[in-house]
Amino acid sequence: MIRRAALMAAIVLLTVSGAARPLLAAPFPDLAGHWARRQVEVLWARGLIRGLPDGRFAPDRTVTRAEIARLLVMALGEAEETRMLAGSPSSFLDLGPAHWANGYVEAAFERRLVLGYPDGHFRPDHPVTRTELVVMLVRAGGWEDEPRAGGGGAVAALPFADRGAIPGWAVEHLLSAWRRGLVTGLPGGDFRPGEFTTRGQAAAMISRLLEFRGI
Repeated sequence: MIRRAALMAAIVLLTVSGAARPLLAAPFPDLAGHWARRQVEVLWARGLIRGLPDGRFAPDRTVTRAEIARLLVMALGEAEETRMLAGSPSSFLDLGPAHWANGYVEAAFERRLVLGYPDGHFRPDHPVTRTELVVMLVRAGGWEDEPRAGGGGAVAALPFADRGAIPGWAVEHLLSAWRRGLVTGLPGGDFRPGEFTTRGQAAAMISRLLEFRGI
């Protein structure tokens, strides 16, 4: 009887410890009722994103190139390397050991997730367009070198009403991301390729990337 009771207790313990943990709500007051709340909470619970100094997340504020570099390398599990690179010389004229994003940008640049400008600058505080983020996501997923449809076939395959406005250099990337469910259109059916990406949109896309890759 004693052994049977012990066995049952062990089974209960394993069942409880193996149960899925409920997702904790991120402590950002400005996420209440926001469409990207769940995706932000997923990334926050994993320690991948953080809020602003005033305690807000600001989901509708544009995301910067430095913020995206950090989010991508953290999502891919490169936190240790970013710490090693933080104090190293920068590959860009406008970054360096004193900049908070230096290690993140260097790690992202080494993996060709992000690139600089022809003048040697990175422009860490510049906003990221929706098209630029899609290209970064495809690079992060390792799909940039997969076979391409080519020609107008890729454009025609896109479901967005403004697909004709997609830059030619990004059409295949967008098609790859859309087929994997990483991106969706905006209200009205447009993609708006030149529109700046918000922090909420970035969280949603990267959350989908991690889910697709099973990370």
